[in-house]
Amino acid sequence: MARLLFIVLIPVLFLPGLAQPLLPVIEGLEEISHEGRVLSEIRLEGNRRTRDLAILRELYLQPGLAFDIRLLQRDLRFLDSIGLFESVSAQVREEEDRLILTLLVRERGLSSMRQLYPNLDFDSRMRPRLSLIYRHRNLRGLREDLTLMKSQGWEEGMYLKLNRPWLGVQPLEHTFLYSHRDLDAEDRDEFRESWGSFSLWIPLDRSRPLDRRFLIQLLLGERYQEEGEDSWEESLNAASVGFSVDLRERMIRPDRGVSFLCVLSRFSPLIGSSHDLKKLILKGARYRRLPGGSVLAMKAELGLQSGDLYHRGSWGLGGIDAVRGWAQGEWSGWDAGAGGEPQGRNRFLARLEIRRDLFPRSCFQIWRVGKVLIEAESLLFVDAGVLWNRGMPWDTQSASATFSPGIGLRLFSPFGDVLRLEAGLNPEGGVRLHLGTRLP
Repeated sequence: MARLLFIVLIPVLFLPGLAQPLLPVIEGLEEISHEGRVLSEIRLEGNRRTRDLAILRELYLQPGLAFDIRLLQRDLRFLDSIGLFESVSAQVREEEDRLILTLLVRERGLSSMRQLYPNLDFDSRMRPRLSLIYRHRNLRGLREDLTLMKSQGWEEGMYLKLNRPWLGVQPLEHTFLYSHRDLDAEDRDEFRESWGSFSLWIPLDRSRPLDRRFLIQLLLGERYQEEGEDSWEESLNAASVGFSVDLRERMIRPDRGVSFLCVLSRFSPLIGSSHDLKKLILKGARYRRLPGGSVLAMKAELGLQSGDLYHRGSWGLGGIDAVRGWAQGEWSGWDAGAGGEPQGRNRFLARLEIRRDLFPRSCFQIWRVGKVLIEAESLLFVDAGVLWNRGMPWDTQSASATFSPGIGLRLFSPFGDVLRLEAGLNPEGGVRLHLGTRLP
């Protein structure tokens, strides 16, 4: 019955013609020949709470540079995707032989500035975990992003994240993050984890700060684990370096472009870690707009570890962030690798998704709140994953592989938080459901 429902829902979720991609509005291009012209000035109109500097410094197109329509289109799509504005458009005109660009923005209501909402998900025994999430975007008009989350239930925890895209007038994105988890396992192991991190992203090109960046990160953490009469207490201090390439035209729900991330982490006794471990993570994604309004997303992730592996430090398959549909009962995916699931020192994941808007982007006026943007999409996906410990992944004696096709629904908040409901088929023909929220 579950498989029949799975098949019937596919054409319903992907009816053609429900939505078309939005294009930026640019006025004045047909009246002016811009080839070889230098942009003299950029003006802003319509912003009340967001400071001019917070908008202007995000743009690739800057005064003094040659006008480029492709850069302007990218800037408009970026401003449209960050969740602060109801609409974004541009006007280009000449004034006394000077080329002037005017950006017209319309800010959303208070819902785009601060947001409080609950989240509910379940573990393998259908025990609930209720979380209360508070988001505050655009603190002091500078596009800063604060996230607070408190959870109770089968897992108690606290999550705090502050992300600032600029340090003064320099495009140095930096993030402070603190996380604490206390797993209520009842007949299973007691598990507690606390850690904090500071990350600094350094752009390699100031005029295009998001394209290519270098990462420096410091993480300080500890874990406590009990198994019967045995217990472990570990320090997980690490230093990381990384490099990213991000050529997506939209940061939230991208529909074209590529991204790549490489991070090398070192857990070492020299910085107080209980383990001597090297960890390498490679991630890549490509997005392509398909005829009819759908978007094709192709993603891959490779994780390699060498050295003294810490307790529960191996990767697993299954869960909402790994191979969906093959989760061995864990709905939220937070405990992938536990409860008898295959575990490995190394992991490779590949996924393919076809996404489509369920309805056109809609704005609703709510009394004393303002305008709220509602976005939702359906998706078809195929996931594949391989775990291995020693040797190579095609050595069947030390590897475990699986795949899972499935369907899903996603509801987006004005901040980019995602409520995800996904159903995947495992190789045995069973259906696994996943319900949860992924925070940015």
